[in-house]
Amino acid sequence: MSAQSQLAQGETTTRSYLLAASASFVHGDFVSGVGIPFCTLPVGAVVIGGYVDITIAWDGVTSSSLEIGDATDPNEYVSALDATAIAITEFSLSNMFDAAGAITPKILTTTDEILIEITDVGARTLGAGNAAMFYFDPSKADENYE
Repeated sequence: MSAQSQLAQGETTTRSYLLAASASFVHGDFVSGVGIPFCTLPVGAVVIGGYVDITIAWDGVTSSSLEIGDATDPNEYVSALDATAIAITEFSLSNMFDAAGAITPKILTTTDEILIEITDVGARTLGAGNAAMFYFDPSKADENYE
Protein backbone atom coordinates (compact mmCIF):
# COMPACT_ATOMS: atom_id res chain seq x y z
CA MET A 1 0.00 0.00 0.00
CA SER A 2 1.28 3.45 -0.87
CA ALA A 3 0.67 6.77 0.79
CA GLN A 4 -1.84 9.19 -0.72
CA SER A 5 -0.17 11.93 -2.80
CA GLN A 6 0.44 15.30 -1.16
CA LEU A 7 -0.03 18.30 -3.48
CA ALA A 8 2.58 20.23 -1.48
CA GLN A 9 5.09 17.85 -3.10
CA GLY A 10 3.78 18.57 -6.61
CA GLU A 11 1.13 17.29 -8.98
CA THR A 12 0.06 13.73 -8.35
CA THR A 13 1.46 11.25 -10.86
CA THR A 14 0.07 8.07 -9.33
CA ARG A 15 -3.15 6.35 -10.37
CA SER A 16 -5.24 3.66 -8.69
CA TYR A 17 -7.32 0.96 -10.28
CA LEU A 18 -11.04 0.65 -9.72
CA LEU A 19 -11.56 -2.60 -7.83
CA ALA A 20 -14.54 -4.93 -8.01
CA ALA A 21 -15.88 -7.67 -5.77
CA SER A 22 -18.49 -9.91 -7.37
CA ALA A 23 -20.23 -13.17 -6.50
CA SER A 24 -23.18 -15.28 -7.53
CA PHE A 25 -25.68 -16.75 -5.09
CA VAL A 26 -28.63 -19.14 -4.97
CA HIS A 27 -31.57 -19.43 -2.59
CA GLY A 28 -29.96 -22.30 -0.69
CA ASP A 29 -27.06 -20.07 0.40
CA PHE A 30 -29.33 -18.12 2.75
CA VAL A 31 -31.09 -18.63 6.06
CA SER A 32 -33.96 -16.16 6.22
CA GLY A 33 -33.01 -12.98 8.10
CA VAL A 34 -29.30 -13.86 8.48
CA GLY A 35 -26.66 -11.96 6.52
CA ILE A 36 -23.97 -13.94 4.73
CA PRO A 37 -20.50 -12.49 3.98
CA PHE A 38 -20.17 -11.02 0.48
CA CYS A 39 -16.77 -9.27 0.70
CA THR A 40 -14.55 -7.34 3.08
CA LEU A 41 -13.49 -3.81 2.15
CA PRO A 42 -10.02 -2.62 3.14
CA VAL A 43 -9.26 0.37 5.34
CA GLY A 44 -9.48 3.49 3.18
CA ALA A 45 -11.92 2.06 0.63
CA VAL A 46 -14.47 4.35 -0.99
CA VAL A 47 -17.48 2.57 -2.51
CA ILE A 48 -18.49 4.17 -5.81
CA GLY A 49 -21.12 1.77 -7.10
CA GLY A 50 -22.53 -1.70 -7.37
CA TYR A 51 -25.56 -3.72 -8.35
CA VAL A 52 -27.53 -6.84 -7.57
CA ASP A 53 -29.03 -8.90 -10.41
CA ILE A 54 -31.84 -11.33 -9.58
CA THR A 55 -31.58 -13.85 -12.45
CA ILE A 56 -34.04 -16.44 -11.13
CA ALA A 57 -36.90 -15.08 -9.05
CA TRP A 58 -37.39 -16.42 -5.52
CA ASP A 59 -40.52 -18.56 -5.58
CA GLY A 60 -42.86 -20.27 -3.15
CA VAL A 61 -42.88 -17.30 -0.82
CA THR A 62 -45.22 -14.47 0.03
CA SER A 63 -42.23 -12.11 -0.05
CA SER A 64 -38.44 -12.17 -0.18
CA SER A 65 -36.62 -8.97 0.70
CA LEU A 66 -32.89 -8.59 -0.08
CA GLU A 67 -30.54 -6.16 1.67
CA ILE A 68 -26.84 -5.42 1.22
CA GLY A 69 -24.87 -3.58 3.88
CA ASP A 70 -22.70 -4.21 6.91
CA ALA A 71 -23.36 -5.16 10.53
CA THR A 72 -23.81 -1.49 11.49
CA ASP A 73 -26.11 -0.60 8.58
CA PRO A 74 -27.54 -3.80 7.03
CA ASN A 75 -29.30 -1.96 4.18
CA GLU A 76 -26.64 0.66 3.45
CA TYR A 77 -26.35 -0.20 -0.28
CA VAL A 78 -29.56 -2.11 -1.09
CA SER A 79 -32.76 -1.90 0.95
CA ALA A 80 -35.90 -4.05 0.70
CA LEU A 81 -35.23 -5.34 -2.84
CA ASP A 82 -38.05 -7.65 -3.99
CA ALA A 83 -36.21 -10.90 -4.84
CA THR A 84 -39.43 -12.45 -6.22
CA ALA A 85 -38.92 -10.39 -9.41
CA ILE A 86 -36.16 -10.69 -12.00
CA ALA A 87 -34.40 -7.31 -12.10
CA ILE A 88 -31.07 -5.52 -11.93
CA THR A 89 -30.88 -2.93 -9.16
CA GLU A 90 -28.07 -0.41 -8.66
CA PHE A 91 -26.70 0.30 -5.21
CA SER A 92 -28.08 3.36 -3.45
CA LEU A 93 -25.01 5.27 -2.30
CA SER A 94 -25.08 7.64 0.63
CA ASN A 95 -21.41 8.33 -0.05
CA MET A 96 -21.85 10.11 -3.38
CA PHE A 97 -23.24 13.58 -4.18
CA ASP A 98 -26.08 14.92 -2.06
CA ALA A 99 -28.75 17.33 -3.31
CA ALA A 100 -26.62 20.33 -2.33
CA GLY A 101 -23.75 19.05 -4.48
CA ALA A 102 -21.43 18.14 -1.60
CA ILE A 103 -19.32 14.99 -1.68
CA THR A 104 -19.53 12.89 1.45
CA PRO A 105 -17.48 9.77 0.74
CA LYS A 106 -17.51 6.99 3.26
CA ILE A 107 -13.83 6.26 3.81
CA LEU A 108 -13.61 3.33 6.14
CA THR A 109 -11.43 3.55 9.23
CA THR A 110 -11.49 -0.20 9.79
CA THR A 111 -12.05 -3.15 7.48
CA ASP A 112 -15.73 -3.57 6.73
CA GLU A 113 -17.42 -6.91 6.02
CA ILE A 114 -20.28 -6.48 3.56
CA LEU A 115 -23.25 -8.82 4.01
CA ILE A 116 -26.13 -9.94 1.79
CA GLU A 117 -29.33 -10.83 3.62
CA ILE A 118 -32.65 -12.19 2.41
CA THR A 119 -35.70 -12.28 4.63
CA ASP A 120 -38.47 -14.60 3.43
CA VAL A 121 -42.10 -14.97 4.33
CA GLY A 122 -42.83 -18.54 3.22
CA ALA A 123 -40.66 -21.41 1.96
CA ARG A 124 -38.61 -20.94 -1.19
CA THR A 125 -37.46 -23.56 -3.69
CA LEU A 126 -35.89 -21.39 -6.41
CA GLY A 127 -33.89 -18.20 -6.64
CA ALA A 128 -30.51 -17.02 -7.90
CA GLY A 129 -28.59 -13.85 -8.60
CA ASN A 130 -25.30 -11.97 -8.73
CA ALA A 131 -23.92 -8.99 -6.87
CA ALA A 132 -21.00 -6.67 -7.61
CA MET A 133 -19.45 -3.81 -5.65
CA PHE A 134 -17.02 -1.25 -7.11
CA TYR A 135 -14.58 0.71 -4.96
CA PHE A 136 -11.18 2.36 -4.91
CA ASP A 137 -8.49 2.94 -2.34
CA PRO A 138 -7.07 6.48 -2.50
CA SER A 139 -3.92 5.41 -0.66
CA LYS A 140 -3.10 2.71 -3.23
CA ALA A 141 -0.92 3.71 -6.16
CA ASP A 142 -0.90 1.07 -8.91
CA GLU A 143 0.50 3.14 -11.77
CA ASN A 144 2.63 6.20 -12.46
CA TYR A 145 1.49 8.72 -15.02
CA GLU A 146 3.97 11.36 -16.13
